Amino acid sequence: MKRLSVIWLVSMLLCMTTGVYANNEFKLIRKNGPTHLYERWITVDKEQVRELKAVFSVRSDITSIVKLLQSQQHGTQWQTKASAYTVKMLQEPVARINYIQYDLPAVMDDQDCLLLYAIPMGLVPDAQSCVVLFSSTADSQYPVKSGVKRISGVKGSWKLEKQPGELVQVTYTISSDRDKKIPRFISDPIIQDNIFKSMSSFKKLLEQ
Repeated sequence: MKRLSVIWLVSMLLCMTTGVYANNEFKLIRKNGPTHLYERWITVDKEQVRELKAVFSVRSDITSIVKLLQSQQHGTQWQTKASAYTVKMLQEPVARINYIQYDLPAVMDDQDCLLLYAIPMGLVPDAQSCVVLFSSTADSQYPVKSGVKRISGVKGSWKLEKQPGELVQVTYTISSDRDKKIPRFISDPIIQDNIFKSMSSFKKLLEQ
């Protein structure tokens, strides 16, 4: 089983990086409290898409953060725009499927996404670092709903690094296929505010 898990994780890494090319370095676009938000443009299968990166520190430990990421009970508490947050366990012990539905302002359609998570194997309480990967997937249990737009091409990660003083630096990155129907001057503030609020709620839950 461990050998299969290693093979699966390597395959996941290859799938997430194939056809993805960074055009430039991340640049800071906004700061809200302890969270810094960066962006850069990357090429995914010959298409230009934006990759966002949020960085903040939290007084917690890596195992607690990974546990919260897998918690269905707390999902809508930190995903501030989420009306539904479910976690489906798979036979593969390091894999999870995460369904999230977002209720968005009237200028945008409600959206959802279905993500396959790769959870590190053998995570110990005093782990110094780890990376949790996620990407879009499909599952018959979660069909596309009428009136809800399925976000496609999602790729991202949670990079967790132990810091001095019982702190963990969290680096969250995400990209997805472009939605060409909504102008950026409308969608950008909504997306950015949602990331800031979600990261703030995530931090508060961990530090309670």
